[in-house]
Amino acid sequence: MTRPIAREGILQRHVKLFVRDAVTAPHEFFAFDRAKAAGKFSHMREAGRGVRKGTPDTLLLVLEHPPLFVELKAPGGKPDAAQIAVGDALRAVGCRWEWCTTVLSYCAILAEMGVPMAGNATVQALQHDGAVASLIAQAEAKRGDLPKAARKPKAAPRYTASGKRAGRMAGVGR
Repeated sequence: MTRPIAREGILQRHVKLFVRDAVTAPHEFFAFDRAKAAGKFSHMREAGRGVRKGTPDTLLLVLEHPPLFVELKAPGGKPDAAQIAVGDALRAVGCRWEWCTTVLSYCAILAEMGVPMAGNATVQALQHDGAVASLIAQAEAKRGDLPKAARKPKAAPRYTASGKRAGRMAGVGR
């Protein structure tokens, strides 16, 4: 069985790198990851430690801005009911909660909040999105998810005349 491609993990890595390089104000970036169930009671053990279903993937703390929690989704994905419920609870206590599928959309959230960023932050975000797409495509190709290129049928063998016969056919030596 092939392992699934960690699309959200790839995106999360690039959001972290983007924040490190693009946010110019003092900040702290945190990432949270609730693991898939490893056994019958693993989520119960996590809940006992305070890990909740629906916890956003990232938290960005920037001076003079509300805490920003962001749920990252692979392209085409949307938050589930538990994630939306946690988002509503975070908004109710004064935090900012958003979800996005690209580094560029994360950059747009920061710009809307007025977070100080480098002048080329949009370009950096586009570069990170390109890297995310490339890494996902590489993983798909390695796993064999991409359609194989159409193969040309093997050419039929070509029969050639021997040296003497070739000469006669060319009109030499008559």
